[in-house]
Amino acid sequence: MSARWLLPWLELWACIGVGVGMGVAAEPPKPETQPPAKTLERQKLVLVPGKFGQALDAQVSPAVVQSSDRYRKPPLTVECWAKLDSKESFNILVASDPKNSLRHWEIYSYAQSGHFAAYLPGYQPSEIVSQVDICDQRWHYLAMTFDGQRVKLFVDGTQVKEQLVTPIAEKNPKSRPVDGPLTIGMVVVDGKTMIGCRGRIDEVRISSGIREIHAVPTAELPLDPPTIGLWRFDASEIPTADPAWTPRPAEGKAASWERETDADWVDSRLQQMDTGPTFNATMDYPSWQGKARSYKATAIRLGDAAVMFDRNQLRYAAGWTGGFLQHSSRRFGLLNTPTPLGNVVFASASQAGWADPNGSW
Repeated sequence: MSARWLLPWLELWACIGVGVGMGVAAEPPKPETQPPAKTLERQKLVLVPGKFGQALDAQVSPAVVQSSDRYRKPPLTVECWAKLDSKESFNILVASDPKNSLRHWEIYSYAQSGHFAAYLPGYQPSEIVSQVDICDQRWHYLAMTFDGQRVKLFVDGTQVKEQLVTPIAEKNPKSRPVDGPLTIGMVVVDGKTMIGCRGRIDEVRISSGIREIHAVPTAELPLDPPTIGLWRFDASEIPTADPAWTPRPAEGKAASWERETDADWVDSRLQQMDTGPTFNATMDYPSWQGKARSYKATAIRLGDAAVMFDRNQLRYAAGWTGGFLQHSSRRFGLLNTPTPLGNVVFASASQAGWADPNGSW
């Protein structure tokens, strides 16, 4: 169905600047570590030689992954390989939710000392810092286990810190859970600023339960049943779907279709199709606060530019130039969550409200 009827209303809303969720960011924020331009484009990752295959160049293109409650709830085990270039500032390896959330956790290297550490603001003590420097331009296998009461840190298969923690009460409105994405190579501080990472990150794995960490892996971390998230960074585009949600392929004597994997289900025909001037779907788009999502989006082609309209919240979600939509070829396009193909010039948050000219709600 044509969306021509919608265009006059979009033009009207653009003129009067009212509605639900019209929070438009006029320009990128000024963070502690300026977000690289890649965070404002379709999430194409910059890869470099890694521990196994390729690795994420975290300084150039930190990764943003769709959030999940499974990443927040202990017991958890978080593992990764990292090669860090500098201890001048903090290096964020893996973080869940923004830094001001009670359910936030992150693993990182401490500024100046380079010591491997974890931060859990919903617990006391909130900082768990080892005495092992990991910022020596060498690959290190790093892990944290957290069962809700005890945090353990590991460097190269050896336990380097153990700390009992207790949850803190929600004493003020600012101390509350704030859902946000899982980030690799950066952490969102207050929705406007971020702290990044100077180095390479490879083989990030999050598991439900407490794993036994007693040796340095000699191969890629396996995708086994306890795994709830695994990112190898051997492809330049991070999938929007959880890589661990699909049942594992059968082994041994089994029908051929039971042994199939994602590699057998790649089909690029949707990418090659002329989808016309409009497209309806659930869509992801980059914003200055990380990746955002519109669950009922209509993308409208406007010459060399395009806009995304959220039909559920009656707001502009994003506008961009340089192309229309990028579609996934995974699983015949059935897992397709289109993203803007071009440079995003404005984006609004998925919430009620609107922004002033400075981008403040």
